[in-house]
Amino acid sequence: MRSFRFAGALLASAVAFAAPQLAENLAAWKAEIEQASGARIAIGWVSHQRETNVLTLPAETELRPLFANYLRDENFVREFMNTHAMTVSVRNGLVLHHLIFINGGRQEEWNGEYNALVAHELGHAWLKALSYPVPIYQAGPQACLSIHSGDIVQHILIRAELERRKIDHIPLRIAPLGQLMERWKATPPENLAPCTAVQLTALWVDVRLGVPATAWPEKERFEQQIAARYPKVHEAVNDVTAILNGKDVTDKGVHRFVLAEVFNRLKTLAATTASKR
Repeated sequence: MRSFRFAGALLASAVAFAAPQLAENLAAWKAEIEQASGARIAIGWVSHQRETNVLTLPAETELRPLFANYLRDENFVREFMNTHAMTVSVRNGLVLHHLIFINGGRQEEWNGEYNALVAHELGHAWLKALSYPVPIYQAGPQACLSIHSGDIVQHILIRAELERRKIDHIPLRIAPLGQLMERWKATPPENLAPCTAVQLTALWVDVRLGVPATAWPEKERFEQQIAARYPKVHEAVNDVTAILNGKDVTDKGVHRFVLAEVFNRLKTLAATTASKR
C-alpha cells in the first residue's frame, strides 16, 4: 500500500468537503455531552484523493491542528482508512477534546446514513463523559487491538442508548454488508493480515449482537458465508460472544473485566494470524 500523505495547507475546495449540518436531535445530544463533561466535540470530514493518496481537511474544521496531528501518523491513518469513522479523545491543556474523524472516502458505503454515523461516534464521547473504562491506546502495528476491543464492548451500550433516543442505527450497520458478500462470492478467501482479522471479528460481533434477523433477512447467509471463508475469525467471534454473554457491561467493574478478556482474545487471534503469513 502506498503511504498516505496529509495535505497540510494544500486545501483545494474541490477536494476538501465540509461535514453536513447535524440533525437537531444530534446537535442537542452533542451539547448535552459537552455541558455534562466540560469536553469539546469536533467533527472533521477527511477527504481522500485516491489518485495521490492525499488526505485533506476543510480549513474551517474546528480544532483542525489536533486532527492534523493524527492524520500525520501513518499507523493511525491505516486504521482509520479501514473504518467509516473514528473518535479520538485527546487532552489539550485543561480541556478534553473528542475528535470525530469522518472517512469521506468511503461515504458511498454509508448509504446516506451520515447522522447515524455521527450518532454512533457521539456514543463513544458519551461513554467517556460517563467515565467508562477504555483500553489504553497502543500506538504502532497493534493499535487495532485497543480500537476494536473497545468498540466491541462499548457498542453494546451505544446501541442501547441510540435505541432509547429513537436513532435508527440498523441501516448504517448493514449498508456495506451486501457489497462485502458479493465480493466474497466472486473471490477466493485471502490470507488476512492480523489487524484485518481483528477488524472483521469486531464487525461480525456487531452484526451478531446488534442486527436482528427481522431487520436483515440476509443475516443467516452472512454468518454462513463468513464462517466458511474465515474459520479462525469464526472461532474468535464465538469466543468473544461467549465472553460477553450474560455480562452486565453497564457495571464499570464488569466493563473493565470484559474489555481485558476481549482484548486478550483479539491479541491471540492477531498472533495466530501473523504466524501464518
